[in-house]
Amino acid sequence: MGGQLTARTVASKKDTGRYADGGGLYLQISKFGTKAWIFRYTTGERTGKGYLKQFEMGLGSYPAISLATARDAVIEHRQILSNGKDPKLARDAKQQESKKNQVWTFDKCAAAYIKSHSQSWK
Repeated sequence: MGGQLTARTVASKKDTGRYADGGGLYLQISKFGTKAWIFRYTTGERTGKGYLKQFEMGLGSYPAISLATARDAVIEHRQILSNGKDPKLARDAKQQESKKNQVWTFDKCAAAYIKSHSQSWK
């Protein structure tokens, strides 16, 4: 993935719109001046008229996500696409799995409460 954007141009862009980097990676600048990375892709699904359906996936905001990090994320998502899976669905499933592992039981809540408040008790 060559890339048309550079770190300097990303930092200096101010005009509203989308700027392509290549390989489906776009820098989107809102009317408020915020910048975000977007990945556009197709999964092979078709619309009723036979056109390929296009999907968009947010990768994060700039400068929290750098150009290099966004490019790496696109490479990972393209690998998921090459395995026949939707990268957005794969990401959502991964987030659900991590949430499932963070279940707060009564024992965990009680231990956390005791730990945070025990210093003030006599």
